[in-house]
Amino acid sequence: MEPLPLQGTRIVDLTMGIAGPTGTGMMADLGAEVIKIEAAVRFDLRRQGPAAKYGVGLWGTEINRNKLSCSIDLTKPKGVELFKMLVSVSDAVVNSYTPRVMEQFGLEYEALRQVNPSIVFVAQPGFGSWGPYRNYVAVGGVLDALSGMASVNGYPGGAAIKPPGAYPDSTSGINTALATMLGLYLRRVTGTGQRIDAPMIGAMLPLSGEAIMDEILNHRIGVPAGSDRYPDAPNGAYRCQGKDRWVAISVKNDRDWTAFCQVIELSDLPSDSRFSSQEQRWQNRRALDDIVTAYTANRDAREVMEEFQARGVEAATLNDSRDVLENPQFKERGQFQFVELVDGETTPLTLLPWLMDGQRMKVRTPPPKWSGHNDYVFKEVLGLPEARVEELAREKVITYLQPEVD
Repeated sequence: MEPLPLQGTRIVDLTMGIAGPTGTGMMADLGAEVIKIEAAVRFDLRRQGPAAKYGVGLWGTEINRNKLSCSIDLTKPKGVELFKMLVSVSDAVVNSYTPRVMEQFGLEYEALRQVNPSIVFVAQPGFGSWGPYRNYVAVGGVLDALSGMASVNGYPGGAAIKPPGAYPDSTSGINTALATMLGLYLRRVTGTGQRIDAPMIGAMLPLSGEAIMDEILNHRIGVPAGSDRYPDAPNGAYRCQGKDRWVAISVKNDRDWTAFCQVIELSDLPSDSRFSSQEQRWQNRRALDDIVTAYTANRDAREVMEEFQARGVEAATLNDSRDVLENPQFKERGQFQFVELVDGETTPLTLLPWLMDGQRMKVRTPPPKWSGHNDYVFKEVLGLPEARVEELAREKVITYLQPEVD
């Protein structure tokens, strides 16, 4: 797709982990030139773990494609000066540090707007740039706890279970990308930059919105409910034929109920007083779960899904990662792109979910080798002479050597 939506936009990326790089990664996919600033003394955690030979962990491969990487030591005054030079020729700066870090570097918004009055400065701390938690550090596992999301996750009658994965990081990343692009749009309208505060916790609260509203309106504190979701019944994941094969089914209203009964071919079920209304079905949902399991247990999960979907009932197989990669819907829509990485290996990467005029935003370049674009950034973007770059390298303001990662 040409031109890409953010083509011609330069973003300085001071984010680490998953949340920030997810947001800047989305903008890189949309065509922005995203320059990831890294330091030899503290490299991105996503370069650890199961990693390719050039030091990019599995998740880092996904969220850092289409980016550039250069090394600047911001603990040195000359590193701060170099960073400001880059800001002077950029459109936005995104950082995911606690507020005190940018303050210690002398790189807060007020300092950067002195070198570029139109800069869009986006801060993505865990809890916000002010308030009693402003300097608390945060990862997804902390935020899903504080937001209330973890308190309602788990089995009925059991203890709360922290959700797996990194929901807060991914959600916050999308939120930060949107906030940055809105800032860039407003700059085009007004001609001036601005400071945007996009805390990770703020992106999480809407995911707990139902439980929070239940407390406000009904004075009822949410508890773990498993797959239960009032008043849907049956509603859950049901075992199918084969090892660890399941199908999710959700019956939401009387129309769904009629279709459900037709699929499982139990003619006496509609007249059963336990299931005569939606409220009755909810009250007797455990008995319904047993009926559904008896139907699905010896059937193929995909066939069950297709039977219910043919009648307009919500149903889907519970896919593992291999199922996802082989799913015909995803294949038909080109959801994955096989990309050759720097070490020659090929891996599928998930593309952005939307299409524009039927076209997807493609992976143009693999995730960068650590400091792999130093020469481009310092010599071409900043126009520094060779001798000056060599001097900065000798002084360890910039680094060409890749740090060891496990």
